[in-house]
Amino acid sequence: MDLIVKTKSNEVNDAGIVTIAVNAIGNLDSHKQISATGSFDKTLVENFKRTRHFLNHDRDILIGCPLSGKEENKLIVMKSEMNLDIEKGRDVYSFYKLFQKNEMTLEHSVGVEPVKFDKSDKRIVLEWRMWEFSTLYDWASNPNTP
Repeated sequence: MDLIVKTKSNEVNDAGIVTIAVNAIGNLDSHKQISATGSFDKTLVENFKRTRHFLNHDRDILIGCPLSGKEENKLIVMKSEMNLDIEKGRDVYSFYKLFQKNEMTLEHSVGVEPVKFDKSDKRIVLEWRMWEFSTLYDWASNPNTP
């Protein structure tokens, strides 16, 4: 039997699988960009198998394996299996459980590059290429990402 506890858009289960919101859609982030609805659709199909789950955007700290991703309720939601065979994976997973128990959440971020902008408003990104998403020990640049 899997234990599933929810906090905001996050789920953590006892098998090391986390479901996390990694980016919000439709609001201005601290980089002065706005992710348009559907801006992650193409990368989640075409680039998904190359996407990585890091800690704090550090390419040397790979902590999970992405299982699925989708846009849902103005959020990019990723499901990832944490690598519980390594110390960092267990450490991060334990923080997920701790924060969830206390009705809080770790923050998340995406490593992306813009592919296409809106012609009338260059702040709006119509298409992203996502390389990675990260669990953060600090704060995300998009204030609407839970």
